[in-house]
Amino acid sequence: MKKRKILLLPMLLALLLTGCDKGGESQTSQGGGGTTSQTGGGTTSQGGETSSSTDFFVDNGYTKTKGWPTALIGEFLSRNGITDTIPELSNVNTLYYATSEDPANYDYFSLAIPGSDRSSEYKNKLTGAGYTIKPIDAAFAGVSRNETIGVTLGYLKNYEGAPDALYILFVPNTPDSFGLHLFEEVRGWPTEVITSYLRRVGVAETLPALPNVTKSYYASMMSDGEEMLGVFVPGGDRSEEYGEVLTANGFMSTMGMYFNPEMTIIVFDNYLAKSDYSIIEGTLFIIMASANAE
Repeated sequence: MKKRKILLLPMLLALLLTGCDKGGESQTSQGGGGTTSQTGGGTTSQGGETSSSTDFFVDNGYTKTKGWPTALIGEFLSRNGITDTIPELSNVNTLYYATSEDPANYDYFSLAIPGSDRSSEYKNKLTGAGYTIKPIDAAFAGVSRNETIGVTLGYLKNYEGAPDALYILFVPNTPDSFGLHLFEEVRGWPTEVITSYLRRVGVAETLPALPNVTKSYYASMMSDGEEMLGVFVPGGDRSEEYGEVLTANGFMSTMGMYFNPEMTIIVFDNYLAKSDYSIIEGTLFIIMASANAE
């Protein structure tokens, strides 16, 4: 199997869920009166005011602003050549935004709006603007009228250290995009979908099912021109349980990844916990397959 960015998708999903920079990596945002450099738990400003290190959103990679950031959203749309619009949520005083430092590699625009739950209100705004929106567990996700924008939104409340807030994420809906807008719901474990994917990439081996799954969500995703499959099972942490299933079926484990004996299938997982400020809760399994084992 070819070497790939096997750690990319879980990191992107962590970003997707709240936009938070939880890894403490340096991030620079431009907007308003100055450039704000953010690293881990503190912030400093050049040409603007010094941000408080006690601000949860700033500490987690956001920049504070007043009102809806129309101009910044316009820049995001323009640099991606997107003509579909992003509707404004009215009566917003203070909000926080984060955007990509490397838009050529992966672009996004994330918003955090503290206060009451306005997810249904904004979902209706999106629908009125021509977006197709569907529920994904406790979140909403969908695409714009011309399917050029993917959007995910959800509300987090009553979590220690985190203010109640609505989180919204926009990404360009390109072949390499990643977001909950890509996922479709299915009853049980998506065995037929997985088998179809394996045959499509020329793999004859099979992947055992995770038992006792009432419903799941799946998405076909691309990375470096190669297809992979994401499967999300809502609820508790099923990582260890599925690891035992894979091991019982001959899979080998190393560094949190599982390989079949033929080395044609790789599976790894990421538990998305509410305590980690995830707007959905459950286990994400990433399945990568190739007929050319290397």
